Amino acid sequence: MKTDLLSRTIDRRQFVFGAAAGAAAFAFLPAPSIFAAAQGADFSTLGYPELKVNITDTGYEGIPDSLPAGRYLLTATTATAVPTDMSPDQSPPAVAFVSPTPAGMSANDFLQLVSGGGGAPPAGATPEMGGTPPAGGDQGEGQQLPLSVYQMKFAGGTMIFPGMTSTQAVIDLTEGEWVAWSDDPTAPITPVVFAVTGAFPADVKDPEADITATLIDFAITMEGNLTAGTHTIKVQHHGAQPHFLDIEKGPDSMTKEEVEASIASQMSGTPAANGMDESAVQPVFYSPTQSIGTVTWHQIDLTAGTFVAACYFPTAGTGVPHAAEGMVDVFKVTG
Repeated sequence: MKTDLLSRTIDRRQFVFGAAAGAAAFAFLPAPSIFAAAQGADFSTLGYPELKVNITDTGYEGIPDSLPAGRYLLTATTATAVPTDMSPDQSPPAVAFVSPTPAGMSANDFLQLVSGGGGAPPAGATPEMGGTPPAGGDQGEGQQLPLSVYQMKFAGGTMIFPGMTSTQAVIDLTEGEWVAWSDDPTAPITPVVFAVTGAFPADVKDPEADITATLIDFAITMEGNLTAGTHTIKVQHHGAQPHFLDIEKGPDSMTKEEVEASIASQMSGTPAANGMDESAVQPVFYSPTQSIGTVTWHQIDLTAGTFVAACYFPTAGTGVPHAAEGMVDVFKVTG
């Protein structure tokens, strides 16, 4: 398995097809043996309607054909604990939500887009979607996504980490046609199409959060009670392009300059003199892709130390990962 910062990220699931990306990328997955311990969030006392999704080896169970628009407590479960000895080509089970309705597309259009659908590839599609890389493109330029992807609505979701059987998040679903899927076009889990109807309620209450992560084009700010312990984190999206939030714990001496140098090195293919030891970085939190105006809430477990928060979604028109555009923050957690 690759161990550099950028490649670890883009080797996972999500629309991160830039800089030597494959079809499956979704924040960052180092060797499974170094996954940080995580606890499941418990938002059950907040009074939100619950959307329970059981993730099997091949599909999703529990998603109805239709839901009223609203704020939901998303609970994802598996029958057995996710193994901690997953092979490098595996990822933990996840469920995330995307609506192609704002892009003027149907759910079937979206599924064809990510699978190839047996027809002609969409303009600007990656090789994994049946397209070709940009003319003269190299590792640093990345591979572009169809612009329609940036017009869709990503509502976030959740992932079940190794050693766990369930996890929770609070998400908002608005009117339109939606797809629940693993964010991985190559995954054996069959997506589920469902409808969300009616107007979004005007009186929904926010969960109380003591940490707020704000995502913009192209920066991340981490504010609040950055101390060791279990916290509720609010992930709010104020950028025009889709973003996700990946948080890793690194060595205490890690600096933003070192992280940026490592990313720049990976983009250019030239070793960085002041880069960092990538093997010392461990994943602790991931919030799936969101669109502008969306907010999600999760539980995050932090220990004292130094962390890097980043987004690697590809930039519209270039495919360059957002982290290479400056969407990186290094922050300290006190004991």
